[in-house]
Amino acid sequence: MRVQQAQVSGNDSEFYDAHKLFLNHLEQKEAWDKYYRVWMSRVIYDVNHKHFHRAYTEIHRLTEDIRDRHQEQYLYISHMCLGFFYSGRNQPEMGETYFRKALQGIDKLRSEERFSRNAETALV
Repeated sequence: MRVQQAQVSGNDSEFYDAHKLFLNHLEQKEAWDKYYRVWMSRVIYDVNHKHFHRAYTEIHRLTEDIRDRHQEQYLYISHMCLGFFYSGRNQPEMGETYFRKALQGIDKLRSEERFSRNAETALV
């Protein structure tokens, strides 16, 4: 079953199984951007279904995974997840704090990408 179909079905075990299969596929391809974004969908699913402890545990695991793989450029996804978590718990100020941190991380990533492209162009 596809992740989106499982998500819409509302069946937790179907969603978690489909999600895990898709994550394993992305991990094998080392498609880290998609990998962490799909992982974020698990957190959003848990928050939307009021599984706050699961969501918080997943955010912690996601953050550790990012650090263990030295993919720190994706830490903004952890911040986005924390934003969803706190917003879902009716703590909009904390949610906004983490959404702002996520935006700062995205801005930093884009800035580094522009710098890299400009450096490559200068070498040509």
